[in-house]
Amino acid sequence: MPVWADPKRVRENPTRYAFLKNYLQQHNISFSSVLPLPTSCTFYFSDTRQAKASANYIAAVKPLFDCHSVWDFSAQWRSFKEHRGKPSHWPVNQNIYCFVEGVEPMWEDKTNREGGRLTLCPPKTALDDVFEWALCSFVGGNLTDFGLVGIVLSRRTRSDRIELWLNASATLATIPRLK
Repeated sequence: MPVWADPKRVRENPTRYAFLKNYLQQHNISFSSVLPLPTSCTFYFSDTRQAKASANYIAAVKPLFDCHSVWDFSAQWRSFKEHRGKPSHWPVNQNIYCFVEGVEPMWEDKTNREGGRLTLCPPKTALDDVFEWALCSFVGGNLTDFGLVGIVLSRRTRSDRIELWLNASATLATIPRLK
């Protein structure tokens, strides 16, 4: 089994693993390959209960880890979830951010300054699945053509949200396709 494969998920869905294994063989990709990501990403975490007491919001946003390959992402994201639990079970006002390496999770960053965001508000029962699908699509490079530079999950009292942060290359023509 490749080092980046999640044994639990392989057991849960052997058909998906068989499809992936076949894909790798057809494209002559070694199972020992770490499978580099199209764009490296940085994960951050914050607890906004603490940040609201601080005048400097970004000081509460702490870098967690960088991902340069499927192996990095798979191992570190799985480890983070094992330690913190699923996002839907986190306390209110906690946030996880994943941004293209070099882009900070703040509107003042030059990449974000002229951009925008799309906000998703899935029900709590679907929050983890929707976030993981969007996160994997983003990390895997499937959303960068739409101008996506980051994804944020925010736990809130009234409604949890997932934000898709866009740079200035996102246009009115690309937004409907992204949705």
